Amino acid sequence: MPGITVNVIGMRRRDLPGAPANMVFHGYLDKGVPKEYRTYLDIIQRSRLFVNPNPKWAAFSASSEALYLYTPVVIFPYAEFERTFGDVDPVGHALRSEDSRSIAEGIAALLRDRKLWREKALAAHEVANDMTWESYVQRWLKDVEAL
Repeated sequence: MPGITVNVIGMRRRDLPGAPANMVFHGYLDKGVPKEYRTYLDIIQRSRLFVNPNPKWAAFSASSEALYLYTPVVIFPYAEFERTFGDVDPVGHALRSEDSRSIAEGIAALLRDRKLWREKALAAHEVANDMTWESYVQRWLKDVEAL
C-alpha cells in the first residue's frame, strides 16, 4: 500500500536486510530512557494499527497502550489479552496463522476500509478506557477500604 510507513520496534534493519525502504527500524526502545520513550510515544500515537505477528511474545503493555490511543491491534489472541479486553476481533484482527500472506491480508483489510477501521478504533479505546494509573489507583483504594 503506497504511502505507508512501517515502524518496527525491537529489531534493527540488519535483522531483516531485505526489508523495503518504507520499513523504519528502531531497535529496542527502553521506556525508562526519556529520549527512547518519546520515540516510542511518537510512534504509537501516530500509528493507525498496532501489529505484533509474534505468537509467543504478547507485548501486553504495548497492546494496551495502542488500544487506549484508538489504535486497532493485529495480534494473536492470547489468554491475558482476552481476559482483560475480550475477543480481539471487535478491536482489531485476530491472527490465526504466522503465514505472511494471512498477516498482510488482516492488515490490508483494516487499512482499506475506513469505516471498519473507525469502528474498531472506537471499540479499542472503549475497552481500554479504564487502563489509566488514576483508574488503577482508584480501584486499589476501593479494594483497600473494603478490607
